[in-house]
Amino acid sequence: MRWKRLKLSEILKHPERDLSKLNEIEKRELAMKGIEDLIECKKDINKKEFEEQFGDGIKLNLGCGNKKKEGFINIDSTDRVKPDIVWDLEKGLPPNIAYNSVTGVYASHIFEHIKNFIPLMEDIYRVCKNKAKVHAIVPLYTSTHAFSDPTHVRYFGTYTFQYFSKGKFKEMNIDKFDYDFKCDFRIIDQSINDGIMTVIMEVVKCQKKKMKK
Repeated sequence: MRWKRLKLSEILKHPERDLSKLNEIEKRELAMKGIEDLIECKKDINKKEFEEQFGDGIKLNLGCGNKKKEGFINIDSTDRVKPDIVWDLEKGLPPNIAYNSVTGVYASHIFEHIKNFIPLMEDIYRVCKNKAKVHAIVPLYTSTHAFSDPTHVRYFGTYTFQYFSKGKFKEMNIDKFDYDFKCDFRIIDQSINDGIMTVIMEVVKCQKKKMKK
């Protein structure tokens, strides 16, 4: 999304002819208000782009804790945080989530707590539609928090999620590490900031070809 080039008067929502009548303090106050409005506008755009990446179908927020998301089915193992579904993700996903029904999954700081991580990834793949987006946030193994938190049961490196991408393994020519997981994700984006790794993946499922009449 491109930003429209605005005049100062448009940013400040103030007629151009009136600006000349303001003293320096009033101009400064209006300028600061304009900057605040721009920041809020950018936040709204970022929020909209974030929500749009998950599609308009069923969306899951795994291990939501106190950070529940509107428009998502919020899942957590404790009813203390009042999730939509109380469920232990060590068992995979709740059985009432239908196969091929989910368009987006958000998992922030939950995978490092899961012992049965591979079965969970396979279950996420099972319920997701083709091209569904999975947004995962985990601590990188180099972060002190990765080792310090006593509830963490695993560590994540820069290649961890690529083990779940069959296309990436063929590209890297390291088939000997292909463990034949029952899932396939395409890595769309991966970034590291302050010891935290964010990975955005797209579900890859074979589409049945339409029969010619």
